[in-house]
Formats: sequence, C-alpha cells, structure tokens
Amino acid sequence: MIEERTKVAIAAKLADPLTTMTSYVELLDWVHREYQSNVKYTTLYKHCREHHNSVLIVSRKSHHKKDKEAAKKFKEDLPDKLCEIKSSTAKNKNKFDSAHLYFQDESRFELMTKQKRVLVSKGVKPIGKYQHSYQSFWLWGCFSPITGNSFYRETSSVSNDLFEGFLQELSKQNPKEFKIMVIDNAGFNACKNIAIPENIEFIRIPPYTPELNPDEKVWQWMKERVAMKFFEDLESLKKKITEMITQLKSELIKSITRYDLYTKTFLSNYNV
Repeated sequence: MIEERTKVAIAAKLADPLTTMTSYVELLDWVHREYQSNVKYTTLYKHCREHHNSVLIVSRKSHHKKDKEAAKKFKEDLPDKLCEIKSSTAKNKNKFDSAHLYFQDESRFELMTKQKRVLVSKGVKPIGKYQHSYQSFWLWGCFSPITGNSFYRETSSVSNDLFEGFLQELSKQNPKEFKIMVIDNAGFNACKNIAIPENIEFIRIPPYTPELNPDEKVWQWMKERVAMKFFEDLESLKKKITEMITQLKSELIKSITRYDLYTKTFLSNYNV
C-alpha cells in the first residue's frame, strides 16, 4: 500500500523535466529512503504506469552553460530582427526577387557504430555488430522551413575557409534570392576575415541553445537511420547518407524543420 504523501511525492518526481531518475529500481530506492520502506517494486511499477502513464525516454540535452534569459530575449527580439532585415533589403529590391529563411549547421558522421534500442521478441537478447572507429567526415547543410529547399556540402573537417566556401556555393544557388540564415556560434562561424555573400545575412542564436536551430533535427533524422548499422568504410557510409539525402524531399524537410517561432514570424513579414 502506497501512502498518500508518497503518492504526492512520486507524482512530483515524475512531473519534473529535470529529473535524473533512470529506472523504476532507482525510483523505488528513493521512495524507500525518503518515504516508505515497505513499498514493493511491483506495486510501485503498477502505480506509476496506471496513474501517471510513466515511460522511460531519453532526455533532451540542455547545456549547463545555457543562458535562459538570452534564449528568451532572442525569441522576443526575433520579430524586430526580421523586420529590420526586410527594411534593409528593400533598398536593394532590384538585386533580389525573393527572400527566404534557412537554418544552417554541420554535423560529423563517423564509422563508430551508434548504439540504440532494437525491436525483438520478448526473451531475445539482441547482439549488435559494433566497431570502434573515429574515421569520419562532415556534412554541412542548409534547410528552408518555408520552401523545403536544401543545400549540402561534404568536407573532411571544419574551418573558417570551408565555411566561407560553403557560403559562396550556397549564394550561387538561386542568386537573386536573399537568404536569411539562422546559425549557431561555432568558432569557425565567427566570420572574421571571411567574405559573406551579399545575398546572405545571419541571425545568430545564443550560445549553447541548439534547440533554437531546427537544422539539428535533420541530423537527428539521419543519425537515427544509421544507428546500429555497420559500415565497412567511409565510402559505404557516404553512400547511405546520399540515399537519405534523396529521401529528404521538400515536404519532409518542411515537416522536420518547421518551428512556429520562425515560420510564423517570417511569414508575417514576408509575402511568400
């Protein structure tokens, strides 16, 4: 029998988004230590499932250096920032015939096998083929939540020069389109001593706030599909990445990267 005060405590614990509780066994230990020593595992498990629909899921990472106030201010200032960009580009309306929003990021893909849960019948103990290899390459991407347009570039590393090259190639894709690009604060994105094309302007998210760049969701979509897969060499992995890129049609890209914070604000400023 679970006492009422224990039930209240369990409800609060399960409702805490910052919880570090990783199992029902750990939850039971906590209950025994802080509230009741006579609660059985089966009783606790049944209570959590029936009354709280509890599940074990992976937490979304949030960097310990994240400035919540900076993230809040970024969201509040975004409409004014887009309005400011629109006003400045209006002076060059003869150069550009359209404007669109993009999210830019880069991600490392390596041969090391990404571990993940697999689907099997009850009682089966799955064995995953695994290799520990740091051979890798980088994939740069730019995605529009408005049109679903995308642009990719593969490199062996990351640097200011490579970022500049990426921007130059991107600017040539529909050169009369003004590209408003949301980017993070990676060191090589500092843009010191690099030429930024006139049809590209940046909106920088605050440090340690990857959740404000929906481009991250595209990499997640890709990496979920290479998890638990074994690749003999980088060429095999690159072939798989190429296959996934062909699957990322415009409607799927819009679905993955859509974030009302950006899309609604952009569409309220631009006629698309």
